[in-house]
Amino acid sequence: MKINPALIENKITDVFKLKRYSKSVTIGANAFTNVNMGSSADISGYTRVGVIGRESGYGDQWLVSYSIYSGNQVQAMVHSKYNTSLSASLVCYVLYMKTDVYNSILVS
Repeated sequence: MKINPALIENKITDVFKLKRYSKSVTIGANAFTNVNMGSSADISGYTRVGVIGRESGYGDQWLVSYSIYSGNQVQAMVHSKYNTSLSASLVCYVLYMKTDVYNSILVS
């Protein structure tokens, strides 16, 4: 039996969808800031399940976490541990899962 990678890829893209967000940010020395990455619109037939960080600026100098705030706003919380200001691009993805699949795997 052979596995067709194209069928696996098609099935995965049917179950999951990703939406990319990117924002440039400058943060002062030893500072903390919230960055609004944008609005996460609903996708019909899909449930938003989380945010995946991709680029977080200076991994050795910044602590970055991503979340959904106020219902649909994608937020990055950035805490700089560096002694001068730094600029970088932040990139994250909102992960959506097909609602019927999402509901079928939930355990009460």
